[in-house]
Amino acid sequence: MQTLDEPINDLINEFLADQDIAENSRNLYEKELRYFTTWLVKNKVNPAKIEIPNLLGYKNYLKNRKLSPYTIDNYFAPIKLFFKNLDQLRKYKNIAANIKNERKLKEFTKRALTPREIKKLLNSIERKNIYNLRDYAMIKLIALTGMRCIETSRLNINDLQTSKNNYLINILGKGQNEKRALKIPESAANSIIEYIEQRKDPDYKNPLFVNRFNNRLTGQAIGTIIKNRCEKAGIKDVTAHSLRHSAAVNGIKAGQNIYDIQKLLGHSSVRITELYLKSIEKENIKIKGNPVINALNNVYKI
Repeated sequence: MQTLDEPINDLINEFLADQDIAENSRNLYEKELRYFTTWLVKNKVNPAKIEIPNLLGYKNYLKNRKLSPYTIDNYFAPIKLFFKNLDQLRKYKNIAANIKNERKLKEFTKRALTPREIKKLLNSIERKNIYNLRDYAMIKLIALTGMRCIETSRLNINDLQTSKNNYLINILGKGQNEKRALKIPESAANSIIEYIEQRKDPDYKNPLFVNRFNNRLTGQAIGTIIKNRCEKAGIKDVTAHSLRHSAAVNGIKAGQNIYDIQKLLGHSSVRITELYLKSIEKENIKIKGNPVINALNNVYKI
């Protein structure tokens, strides 16, 4: 049996210090990991020799507390990341790798903006000042790439690059340590360049999208800007994340490969991307009806 060579609390401290996350998320991770170690002690489990049955026992304990599947998964998320990290550092095997989530994947319920609504949203932004230029460039980029708000927030000016007459944007994805490069259309790049030129920022290492104090826009601030812009454009019942949904749904409707959509959105599994297909199928059945019924109607002629 493998044994941890360092005290588990020290390893947790090292893990938390290495996470590139917001401070409130770090505090939440710590709270949930400490709750887990407290349970180990109370149940006389040696923290240096944790095994899969111990994790399952902890999971059953959470279930017996009548916690929702969503809450149980939230408790286990930092535990899974912790053991994955230990495995990568070769300090302990990843015993949490096969612990299943309690939540079942469902199709996405948020509606996507239609191509006409995307155009309406962009056309509603008059590019007459620095903030309008910023919002126009930012929304166009998200609409085309399906970037998350937090990914957009992390962009720096030098993440926009050229390579062999192509424009690339370097994205640091959710839970990723390395940036991935996406080719973007020249029109999207030109909108970003126009905004950068108006800022007259000499330091290309600075954040790309900033507020009036020249501080990096947070993911939450970007979400608020998008929602407000949608409301002003008369587009209702959408959130900032709807732009990401729109990129997936409209891409699939345009005939694009599901695996290319997965790469675009940075999904860890194609199963997540396939949820968009279910959403589209459900919508098509409402509008066009089940194709089998239509075929039978033609056959029966009744």
